[in-house]
Amino acid sequence: MDYQHALDEFLLYLDVEKNYFKNTLTSYGSDLTFFMNFLQNRDRLF
Repeated sequence: MDYQHALDEFLLYLDVEKNYFKNTLTSYGSDLTFFMNFLQNRDRLF
């Protein structure tokens, strides 16, 4: 599965099912994207 797609699905789940605030979703998305880039730059993603 594409990591960006998985992130988008996770954020959608948090929005629709858990009713998280938009600021929380923005922060989670930013933090997880930063983390995925960190892993990718170190060849740690599968």
